[in-house]
Amino acid sequence: MGDFDFSIVGGTDAFAVQNGAFTGLIVLEEFNDPIGGVENYDGSQGPWRGSASVIGTTSDSFSGPSAAYRENYDNRSRKWSYPGDGLDAYPTLGSATSEGSTISMAVRPRDNYVRLSFCHAPGHETDGYGCYWVTFDIDTYYDDLLVQRADEAGVTKTIGSTEVSIADGDWFIVAVTIDENGVGGHVVRLYRVDMSGGAGNGVRADLVDTLEVNDTTHRGRGIGFVHFGTGSWDALTLGLL
Repeated sequence: MGDFDFSIVGGTDAFAVQNGAFTGLIVLEEFNDPIGGVENYDGSQGPWRGSASVIGTTSDSFSGPSAAYRENYDNRSRKWSYPGDGLDAYPTLGSATSEGSTISMAVRPRDNYVRLSFCHAPGHETDGYGCYWVTFDIDTYYDDLLVQRADEAGVTKTIGSTEVSIADGDWFIVAVTIDENGVGGHVVRLYRVDMSGGAGNGVRADLVDTLEVNDTTHRGRGIGFVHFGTGSWDALTLGLL
């Protein structure tokens, strides 16, 4: 086993850094309280940058007392965070010989999409682009898992996609391992969730699908989430939920 840069163990969360990448779990955002209400493009109003759009909460959660919830078909909401903005930790990039961090989040889009964004690159701190979106898109006629490259406002490109057959209204976990297959070789996984223990007690179950992409356009440690339509999301985590 390689040398650890540091390790922290306490409460129910534990994580360590080995060869520069996080191992274990640390929940970065529990979504127990609303997010937004003021413009925060410079990071001065807390860890989540973005417009004043508000992310509400619901008690029908994956983990803990509440989850994020939003219903809006007029405007997309984007929130993002860069190292130094105030989250407890941030993902680490990999290299040609070692993978980077895994990021995961529980998602429950009921109509349209929830996105997990990663690799937010320097130079896009105030606009939230220069990143990749893992998009879980639920629609009446199709259900898709996508990886999209968000270069700038209005300029996006789908670089990977797969159609999935799922039950609408269920919780799932989306996870991405940065640079799993070398630099730019990001691997996305979608898992079912066992909610038999009731709201707030979700457990990761079987793997639904895997999506691999290779793109080195954006290289950064910022993370975030995007929503449009009706949906919930919960427990943004460094590591696999």
